[in-house]
Amino acid sequence: MQSAGALGARFFVTEDGIRTSYAFLGWGADILLVAFLLKFAQRGGKGVGVVHWLMFLLALSGAVVLNARLSVLLYIVAALIVRSLVSEKKFPVKMFVVTSVFVIGGLGLLRESSRGEDTANVSVYQTTYNHVMTKPYLLAIDKLALIVGKVSEKELYLYGETFANILVMPIPRVLWEDKPAMESRLFVTREIYGKEDSMSGTPPGFIGELFINFSWIGITIGMFLTGAFSRVMWNSLKKSNNNPLVAVLYTVYLISLFSLFGVDLQGGLIFFLKLFIPIWVFGRYYIRPTNSG
Repeated sequence: MQSAGALGARFFVTEDGIRTSYAFLGWGADILLVAFLLKFAQRGGKGVGVVHWLMFLLALSGAVVLNARLSVLLYIVAALIVRSLVSEKKFPVKMFVVTSVFVIGGLGLLRESSRGEDTANVSVYQTTYNHVMTKPYLLAIDKLALIVGKVSEKELYLYGETFANILVMPIPRVLWEDKPAMESRLFVTREIYGKEDSMSGTPPGFIGELFINFSWIGITIGMFLTGAFSRVMWNSLKKSNNNPLVAVLYTVYLISLFSLFGVDLQGGLIFFLKLFIPIWVFGRYYIRPTNSG
């Protein structure tokens, strides 16, 4: 079970802790973000008008309500990347660092406060460091070491099971009752951290997932393929002469890498598709031939 944030828990989770409109709110935020990015790219990273700025603010608000810190951060990063690509301005690294600290730390404090924890002596910076580097999320420095150590010691290799699960994921369970359900996040929670009865998942990150499935050879091949595909995406952007639509697609690919390396392959693909589909649907409306570069 995955709970919503401090605000979202009031409106999107039942008394039993079951999510109701959680996913729909997240999808709505993604669609609003895409509409903003397309218009922003079409205008060359300049002003887009009140309506589209409101769309962007509503997208951020939806993620804040659900306490989706990564989504809030990636929405902001996406806008900054699009601005850099279509206007040829440098990416504001300092702004990115400061924004990351306040988004991750600020929403982290809000979540801890909603749980009744004492946050009087806890700073935003400390909360950010704990979430990013010590808790089993994203860049936790000990998580990959634990995965490598326990999987290799006990020979718990899955030999592609978590990747095969992605292929059958679209098939409803009502049509295939015995559909395999090997998720890398549940595997890490139960086998690596020893929480056998837990139903919540701990993301291994793409590198960790590669090791879980194919050991060191998996990491080598997986990173090579990721780099090769990233090179193809970059070359496509350059050949398009910074076409606004291609710039938005490239931006979505880049921010999807955050989800890929922070969560797993399934998480990265879902994040990408949730943004790619609206781009495909609305792209022709926003990016007209006269503005395609």
